[in-house]
Amino acid sequence: MYDGVPMTQSNRIRLVLVALLIAAAAYFVLAQPIDRGEALALGANLAQSPWTAVLLVLAQILLLAVGLPGTLVVWLVAPFYPPLIATALMLTGSVIGAAAAYTIAGFLGVGVYQRFSRHHTFRILASRSDFFTQTALRVLPGFPHAVINYSAGLLRLPRTTFFLAAILGLAVKWAVYCWSINTLFRAGLEGEGPGGTALWLLVLLTVLLGIGGWTTARLKARAAARDD
Repeated sequence: MYDGVPMTQSNRIRLVLVALLIAAAAYFVLAQPIDRGEALALGANLAQSPWTAVLLVLAQILLLAVGLPGTLVVWLVAPFYPPLIATALMLTGSVIGAAAAYTIAGFLGVGVYQRFSRHHTFRILASRSDFFTQTALRVLPGFPHAVINYSAGLLRLPRTTFFLAAILGLAVKWAVYCWSINTLFRAGLEGEGPGGTALWLLVLLTVLLGIGGWTTARLKARAAARDD
C-alpha cells in the first residue's frame, strides 16, 4: 500500500525517485562534497537569473503532474528569494501543476479510479467538495496535493471551485512556509537567533502541522472504521 492507494508500477517509480532525492540530500548534508559557503553563494547567484525561477516553476509543475510532492521545491525557492516572490513562484507552479494533474486524471481509466477511491482524501472529496473543504485540504499539512489533484479530476469536480480553492489555500500555505524558511535562513546566516516575527511564524506553522496531523489521523480512523 502507498498512502492508502495500492502499489502500482507508477507508484514504485515515484517512490524510487523520492528515495533518490532523500539519499542525495543526506549525502550532501553528511559528506558535504561542496563547501556550504560556496553552495549558498551559488544559490544566491542562480536566483539572480530569471531563468532559474522559470526552471523551478517548471520543476514543480512536472512533480505535481506526475504525482510527486511539489513541496520539495520550496526548499530551493524560499531561502534564496524574498518571501513575497517565493510565495508567488510556489503558487504559480503548484496551481499550474494542479491543473495538469486534474487534466491528466480525466484520461485515466476505471482501474485508477478504483484504486484512488480507497484513499481517505478521495472519500472526503467524494462526499464533500465545497469550496471550504477543498481550501482546508490545501492549507492543512498532511493531505497530499497530488491525491487532491488527481481525485478532483477523477471525480470531475467543478473547475471553478477547484481552482479558486487551490489558489486561496495554497497562497496561505506557501506564504507561511516561505516566510518561515526565509526568516530562519537569514537569521542563521547572520548568526542570530530567530526574532519575534520568525517565532510567530513558527508557532503558526506548528499549529497548522498539529491540526493537519490530528485531522489526518481522525479521517484515517473513520475510513478504517467504515471499511470494518
